Amino acid sequence: MQRNEIIAKVISKIFFPHLSLVYTLITYMFFSAPKNLIVTIATIVIFYYLAPSLILILHSKKLGKTISEMTGRERLPIIISGAIFYLIAYFIFLTFRELSMAKITLFLLVFTTVFGLFSIFSKPSFHVCAFAGGIVFLALLFDLRIIILLILTPLIGWSRVVLRAHTRNQVILGAILGVSLSIIFSRI
Repeated sequence: MQRNEIIAKVISKIFFPHLSLVYTLITYMFFSAPKNLIVTIATIVIFYYLAPSLILILHSKKLGKTISEMTGRERLPIIISGAIFYLIAYFIFLTFRELSMAKITLFLLVFTTVFGLFSIFSKPSFHVCAFAGGIVFLALLFDLRIIILLILTPLIGWSRVVLRAHTRNQVILGAILGVSLSIIFSRI
């Protein structure tokens, strides 16, 4: 394995889509501390990371493929289960009156569903989509200075191309999709 591939693998693991969404929420909590911190953290860990990761691992083992090797249709169970977990988290946040977290979770639900539909017909980079979309959404919601973090997007895209998981066009499509969904949803 070449040095570039090793670096690309590390970058790709650090900015795995589920982790990018968790980074987005950590950034949100920096700007607006939730009232029920324990509930918020537990919900994020369970429904945004652990449960989707478990489904991803089980489905990958069943198919004998990584998510990058799966077709759009093969990714559907992962996307649908992710949407269900976001829906559960949404209702938990509503129950505990964490309305900002509920709004962010609703965004993630719509984001995942729309991305899932796109991935049936194409293969946009979810790594780039999740990172760029999350940053733009938070920047529009809280503080435009957050937008500076978008400078990491080309690095994430580069890693996906080096690993041959995506073409440049798929990386660009992921960025456009993530930013567009964020702008549209932040206006709602």
